[in-house]
Amino acid sequence: MEFRADEFLADGDVFRAGEIELLVMHTPGHAIDHLCFLDPISRWFFVGDQLMGGATVVIAPPDGNLIEYLSSLRRMAAAEARYAAPAHGAVFGDPVVEIEAVIKHRQAREEEILAVLRDGRARRVDEVVMAVYRGLPSALLPYAAQSVHAHLLKLLHEGRVRPTSAGGGNIWRLIPGSGIDSRNS
Repeated sequence: MEFRADEFLADGDVFRAGEIELLVMHTPGHAIDHLCFLDPISRWFFVGDQLMGGATVVIAPPDGNLIEYLSSLRRMAAAEARYAAPAHGAVFGDPVVEIEAVIKHRQAREEEILAVLRDGRARRVDEVVMAVYRGLPSALLPYAAQSVHAHLLKLLHEGRVRPTSAGGGNIWRLIPGSGIDSRNS
């Protein structure tokens, strides 16, 4: 199927639909081209796939980027919206509370991943997944692997882990003395 856009929207643009004007916010992280739309009058925030109200979204590298996702969430919190309408799930109030919960969840998940690597052994992504996501249905394991990979790429950027030469970058090791006990999320 071929799709041709009538118009390309960018961060800060105003999208008009009849009498409604929505502020366009570029919110990469879940996807590089993700956009959210804020009605500045009603404070309704159309958040697409960035938030799902009680669930976490998949960050799937290379299009997904956890560093950008967390940055986008913080920027979204500053919008001070009253309600959020996600692409998946029910509308919810007080998006800042949800955003803070998602950030806290991601920080906790990062700590779990670091805990697996603290023994100094190099680990494959699937080994980290099995240690962190115990009891997860097998159909969801590929999504968990994408999430772990996104976390590892964030930690690589921060200089806290490194991929080994073995396994084509799929085997990871903690960098000794990298400040693993700090919470830089």
